[in-house]
Amino acid sequence: MTGSAPRPVWMTRWLPRAGAVVALGVPTAGLALGLLGAPLGIAMHRTTALSFGLSGVALLLLPLSHRVSVRRTVRLLVALVLAMAAAALGEYAFPPLAGPMRWLAGGASGGHAMAPMTAVAFLLLGTALLLAPGRRVVPVVTGLNVTVTVFAGLGIIARLYAIEPPYGLASSMVMSVQASLAFLGCSAALLAAAPPPRLAALMAPGSTGGPVVRRLLVTGVVVPLLLGWLRLLGERAGWYETGFGTALFAVLTILLFSVVVWRNAILLEERAELQRATEERLQALWEANLIGIVVGRVGGELVDANPAFCQLLGYTRDELLGHGVTWRALTPAEYHPSDQEALAQLRTSGVAAPREKEYLRKDGSRVPVLVGVTTIRGAPDTSVAFVLDLTERRQLEDQLRQSQRLEVIGRLAGGVAHDFNNLLTPILGYAEMLLERFPPDDPARADVLEIQRAGHRAEQLTRQLLAFGRKQVLQPTIVDLNDLISDAARLVRRLIGEDITLVLALAPNLRTVRVDVSQIGQVLMNLAANARDAMPRGGTLTIETANVNLAADYAATHAEVTPGPHVLMAVHDTGVGMDRETQSRIFEPFFTTKAVGRGTGLGLATVHGIVNQSKGHIWVYSEPGRGTTFKLYFPAVSGSPEPPRLTAPGTAVGHGHETILLVEDDDALREMSARVLRNLGYTVIEARDGSTALLASKHHAGRIDLLLTDVIMPGLSGPDLAQQLLSERPSLRILYMSGYTDDTVLQHGVREQGLQFLEKPFTPVGLGQRVRSVLDAGRRRA
Repeated sequence: MTGSAPRPVWMTRWLPRAGAVVALGVPTAGLALGLLGAPLGIAMHRTTALSFGLSGVALLLLPLSHRVSVRRTVRLLVALVLAMAAAALGEYAFPPLAGPMRWLAGGASGGHAMAPMTAVAFLLLGTALLLAPGRRVVPVVTGLNVTVTVFAGLGIIARLYAIEPPYGLASSMVMSVQASLAFLGCSAALLAAAPPPRLAALMAPGSTGGPVVRRLLVTGVVVPLLLGWLRLLGERAGWYETGFGTALFAVLTILLFSVVVWRNAILLEERAELQRATEERLQALWEANLIGIVVGRVGGELVDANPAFCQLLGYTRDELLGHGVTWRALTPAEYHPSDQEALAQLRTSGVAAPREKEYLRKDGSRVPVLVGVTTIRGAPDTSVAFVLDLTERRQLEDQLRQSQRLEVIGRLAGGVAHDFNNLLTPILGYAEMLLERFPPDDPARADVLEIQRAGHRAEQLTRQLLAFGRKQVLQPTIVDLNDLISDAARLVRRLIGEDITLVLALAPNLRTVRVDVSQIGQVLMNLAANARDAMPRGGTLTIETANVNLAADYAATHAEVTPGPHVLMAVHDTGVGMDRETQSRIFEPFFTTKAVGRGTGLGLATVHGIVNQSKGHIWVYSEPGRGTTFKLYFPAVSGSPEPPRLTAPGTAVGHGHETILLVEDDDALREMSARVLRNLGYTVIEARDGSTALLASKHHAGRIDLLLTDVIMPGLSGPDLAQQLLSERPSLRILYMSGYTDDTVLQHGVREQGLQFLEKPFTPVGLGQRVRSVLDAGRRRA
């Protein structure tokens, strides 16, 4: 692909047209004056006017000479011009031609049809027009054109200064002023149509030398002509002698040229300063590691590359540039079609829109990038590519997609677990009530025990689902993870077996964190069990703690991380490790690489849910054959570790005589709870929703001691119901029950200070004890 320097509009569009108009207009006016009988000093011979007319038309058609038909027309017109110019010169060599040429010129008597210098100029101009479409002969065309310009300029100067013809010929042979002007128009048009490459570069917009050249050309042409003409006028008028006029001409010329040179020097210095500043900015961008910049041939090999691009691909600059590396060699095969489209766009418009693709690194791995390419002005074969590394963005996108996928699965799991808890509560409740009816030696008792054990296993499964979905009720306290790990070490050793060595690397002066002790203990046991399964032939399990500060750059590449002080708990094993595909799914519920029957796939899902619900962050590092490391980060808090909370023992049987308003939208759960409470001696008013409960309260004239209500129900929620009832019955005690999460409960205002909560599923004994404790607490306060 070839190209030339961009030229200004006045040079590409207006100058050729203006020159052609002058070439057509001046001879047309001269021919008209000749037909009106004007003298030859003003008029123009027909042969001269016709030659200028043909030349002007050829100049107008010259920009379209890439078409075959137009090129032939131009050649025909130029051939006629050359024929007339040759015939005019032949008139001097062969007098018999004088008669036909005079007749063609209009029947003029005496003199010749065309001045010899005019004829020679037409021969030179015609030859230049024939050669102009060929780019390889631009210097020849320029030389011929300059010669024509010199001839025309000599004609104007001779007439302007009234100088005798320097050709040694009669004055009638000198080129007329109108012919000189027309030739200057033709020369200007031809110069714009086929400019020398360096001249085009000088005239290009933004070029440093363009303004200087234009000023010097105007000064060098206009000033000597004007001052010289004024000098002659003064000498002829007798204002001063020839010597004084010559000195005055020299002084004024030097003065004006000095001013022009001084102004040009200032302009060049300003341009040089601007260029230095631009180069410094470009150099700073080139050397900065913010973005890769590459210079190369369009669709070909690389010419230069900045350090950021070399670092991106893992090459040294010599390796990348010294072996003819091409864009195609750096690009995976599946991107070649899109690269061809970008290449076509680059060649058409000079810019290829930014697009995402991948490059091959030196080690064969791939790196995702965003690439935008542009060509260099004046060198369309050379391109500059700007390459942005998208690795971090892709990692964040993958983490975000993983987080969103787990969030959706967690919501589904939490909803399923909640509904399942509503089913488990009556199953466990009725199983417990059945056990009370059968004596220890009754065979049916064993069947009921199996039902109860299956219910408890299902309860554990729902708790794991709730933990994964961050839908369990936590009881966080300020703890020291070192103490928690030390207390759990004995159980961990028993869990992993004797063929695995347990190493504790606990950092001194560890910051405290706010977590649920029982839940973090479950996390530790699940990770230990996972490590045990990854080391079937033994190995080492290391549990490490450390104080860390997560910086902003780490948070920028890890979703859901807040910068600041954290406490790290890392669990590392020397087991079989995992590939990337497995790592991307390990936190999904029911995903497992173990054999059928050896795991539910909820262990790591539970860990993920507990850590995230504790405002922490978990990250896994693993490679096949190199083991696995789970890093758990918990936000550090101020304060001393709190002593373990002791649960006050409840009464063995929660009997009572009070009145309880029971509100539950699940019929089976409500009926079982009401039956248990009635068996314990309580008076129970049942309602399946909040509206029904309000009506029941209005119709009950006696005292209501306790509201036992579900949190989330159709229509009126549990907290809203409690608020309305408390306005009517200020002494009413409230006990909420729900199988939903800490976040959900908080949204409905249940976890306020002093409010009681019963988590589903619960047993009859647990229900009776919690109801009795709430009522007794209310009596003590009263």
